[in-house]
Amino acid sequence: MKIIVLGGSPKGETSVTMQYVEYMRQYLQEHIFTIVQAAAPIKRLEKRPEDFQKIMEQVEEADAVVWAFPLYYCLVCSQYKRFIELIFERKGKSAFAGKYAVSLSTSIHFYDHTAHEYLRSISEDLDMNYLGFFSARMSDLLAEKGQAGLRAFADSIVDAVKNDVQSPRYSLPLPHTTFVYEPQKHGAANLSTAKKITVVTDTEQGNTGRMISRFKECFSTDVEVVNLSKISIKGGCLGCLKCSSDNTCTYTGKDDYIDMFNNSVKTADLLIFAGVIKDRYLSAVWKLFFDRSFFNTHQMVLGGKQVGVLISGPLRYIPNLTEILRAYFDMEGSTLVDIITDECADAGQVDSLIDGLALRLTNYAEAAYMQPATFLGVAGMKIFRDDLWADLKPVFRADYKYYKKHKLFDFPQRHHLRNILINLAYVITGIPFIRKKMVGNMKQYMVTPYKRVLAQKA
Repeated sequence: MKIIVLGGSPKGETSVTMQYVEYMRQYLQEHIFTIVQAAAPIKRLEKRPEDFQKIMEQVEEADAVVWAFPLYYCLVCSQYKRFIELIFERKGKSAFAGKYAVSLSTSIHFYDHTAHEYLRSISEDLDMNYLGFFSARMSDLLAEKGQAGLRAFADSIVDAVKNDVQSPRYSLPLPHTTFVYEPQKHGAANLSTAKKITVVTDTEQGNTGRMISRFKECFSTDVEVVNLSKISIKGGCLGCLKCSSDNTCTYTGKDDYIDMFNNSVKTADLLIFAGVIKDRYLSAVWKLFFDRSFFNTHQMVLGGKQVGVLISGPLRYIPNLTEILRAYFDMEGSTLVDIITDECADAGQVDSLIDGLALRLTNYAEAAYMQPATFLGVAGMKIFRDDLWADLKPVFRADYKYYKKHKLFDFPQRHHLRNILINLAYVITGIPFIRKKMVGNMKQYMVTPYKRVLAQKA
């Protein structure tokens, strides 16, 4: 059996993910493994179509494809995302059609499910038979339990291919649309605010460009537009972790990204992200934006901002992308006011949706309203909090200082008096007759403290 691994780390062979791949290769010695780096050499693959074509030929000869990658902001890294775009742009789909596919990732389990869902959908769009994923915590391979799990996963791939196992398609095929959005009326320009408004986009062309123009027309005050395609960005995040100590990026002084982020994105009060759907996400340029923002590491640098998203494309067919966007802004401590798309194919309705978004952004900003965090933000923060307290503390020193300063290490053990009272209550409520009385009056007990608050407001 021939297995090809498409490496998705910007660090190439010297990555944790590739150690998992090597373990699989050694375990499945009787099978032929071809390991190709697809992310690290992305600039060469863009410039030399013949090198890209060679990879497609290797894929065509294989029985199964392993998408192997580290997690980068709920997805694959921008370099790997660009490689996937090239598959569709250069009509490489035929090389993958009919093959088996699995995905393998390493991370701390922060939104790993959205990354694997993305690759499942991509595999299905390539007419592949997706068999599942192995999502490892980075250190899993260091223990026998993790090794056993990886061996079982490797065996499952071989067994499925041998037995011609078929798997169902989860995602709906993306529809093709020819709708051209042309605003039906000019914006009223009746919104005025002293708040700074910044639009970040990867294009000012097509429906996205016209949606941006329509949004700008809603305001009598200035709206800054940052076009990521027009600023100097030397490359994607390298995963080098130079930023982990003091948030200094290895690209500092080498391109315009950091200055743009600090001067335009961080300083905005109303922030709009605008783009076009490309495969099952936004463009690789947008992924580059998110990845490079990691010079801030895991700190909430967009906290307190009102955010809107303008998207051209079939977002309703990609709920995974919606979840990724909501997770990102929830983790950042921002309020995602709404996501507006051109899917309705009705220019007048798009006008109204953009008008409404502009009004709500302004009202929320003026009222200093912030949407409470949901599970997406709370759970994500706690994953980082727990890891920073333990394994990641020596590496992410800047994060540790930030979390400590903002009192995010809010573990129960730090509330000593409260813990004593809770433990005492636990013992008392274990006494049968007290427990019986408490259960009988549980609803009243639950609302009593809220009644006190309401009584003070009466």
